Amino acid sequence: MVLIAYQIILFLIISLSYYLTLNHFMAVTVG
Repeated sequence: MVLIAYQIILFLIISLSYYLTLNHFMAVTVG
């Protein structure tokens, strides 16, 4: 159970960082 929760948290962190990086890249490209 703990391992599953850890994997979910890790996935969320990676998704968030990827989303923020993509957002920053788009802002820099458009701006």
